[in-house]
Amino acid sequence: MPDFVFITDMLAPQSEIVREFYVHHPSKALKEIPDILKETWKLKGSKVFEDKIKWDIAADPIDFFGQWRGRDVKDSYTTIWIKIRCLGKMAVQSKVGHITVWIEGFMETKLPYKNIMDEAWKYMYLKLIYEQQLKDYLVEGKAKVLALDNKIREVFETWKAADEGEPRKNV
Repeated sequence: MPDFVFITDMLAPQSEIVREFYVHHPSKALKEIPDILKETWKLKGSKVFEDKIKWDIAADPIDFFGQWRGRDVKDSYTTIWIKIRCLGKMAVQSKVGHITVWIEGFMETKLPYKNIMDEAWKYMYLKLIYEQQLKDYLVEGKAKVLALDNKIREVFETWKAADEGEPRKNV
């Protein structure tokens, strides 16, 4: 059974938000980011997915990577997805390092149809009735992505590390 599938980027014209932080113990982000996502987006634990957690402790500095997704189901047709990736390095002795965080959000709309007449009706429904609802979902989703970005920056600012006595500005 075919579907109309529309994927809309919530952060257009940019596809993602990129933040870099120089902080004390940046690997704490691997524990904190899922909690921040649940709190900001008001998601249950079953709606947050931990896709990857990778560590390389073989050398100094330690490399780490994490990737999470959050799913906010709006109705039977539309789902909003948030994806967060982080990549960082941390010195073994001083526990100081840097972390880069990527945040992206998109809205997925699936309209199933069974035959050519159903396809025409679904397309008319999308253009005449459902389009305003999609715009409202898009505005709400973008606001949530920006709120998540602000919360991550707020949390990471408290972890700020000094680089030879001078605090380094975060991007």
